[in-house]
Amino acid sequence: MKQILIVGNDAGLRNLYKENLENLGYRVSLADNSGDAEKKLQEKRPDLITLDMQDREESGIEFMEKCHRKHRHIPVILCTRHGSARQDFRVWASSAHVIKSANLEELELAAKTILEETDPL
Repeated sequence: MKQILIVGNDAGLRNLYKENLENLGYRVSLADNSGDAEKKLQEKRPDLITLDMQDREESGIEFMEKCHRKHRHIPVILCTRHGSARQDFRVWASSAHVIKSANLEELELAAKTILEETDPL
């Protein structure tokens, strides 16, 4: 079963993501900030990370860059409230970029696509 780590400071949204992704058959763990996420990454390597672009400690892009230096093989989905974030070239290093919303179709499709691509044959 694929493992997803959801990182974001909005507890309601984290729990909504968790519930929906678990209903799709994924194991999900939560981190409320980048510091907590780093601890969880040391405990167990997820197959996918979703990152909120806005974090209290550091931006999602900054954390993604730091994460890619240590865990280059873990794909990242960046989640933001602003579509204009796509203009930041650093976003291109993510595996996907989705707009945060209560409608999770875009996130679910991105996660499914990425995790299917990383499945060993």
